[in-house]
Amino acid sequence: MSHNMAHNLMDHSMPDMKHGEEMCEMSMTLNAGYKNLCILTSHWRIASKYQMVLSMVAIALISMGYELFKRWGSTFEKRYNTMASSGNCTARELRSFKLRNSVVYGVTVFYSFTIMLLFMTFNIWVMLAVTLGAGLGHFFFATQSTWSNSLACH
Repeated sequence: MSHNMAHNLMDHSMPDMKHGEEMCEMSMTLNAGYKNLCILTSHWRIASKYQMVLSMVAIALISMGYELFKRWGSTFEKRYNTMASSGNCTARELRSFKLRNSVVYGVTVFYSFTIMLLFMTFNIWVMLAVTLGAGLGHFFFATQSTWSNSLACH
């Protein structure tokens, strides 16, 4: 069999890709499209304006949730600092509380980077939803101490 004939017989489809199924659209430039826009995973694929609006609401709520989670983390950290400076706790209790505080911090970092990935879709609608959610979350949940830990700087 000649090389050209063998090449023509080869299957050029991508693995795990079903024929006729839409693929995720990905743009590395600012865009306003919504058709086949995938949010974080191929399972969250937007195919209609209605799905885009619902996704924007979900993304705004996720961003608001981050502000609430930051507030909880700040409260947790204040409690740890109070315990540590009071001298009324055993070393084991402080270590246990510090471990929990570190887990909360790690989850907060993971959460913030997930929101960053949302923003990095470069889709103006997603970016708008993240920004609005962060602003609303700050309005409802931020305290003086959480301001220094904004989404703007990691």
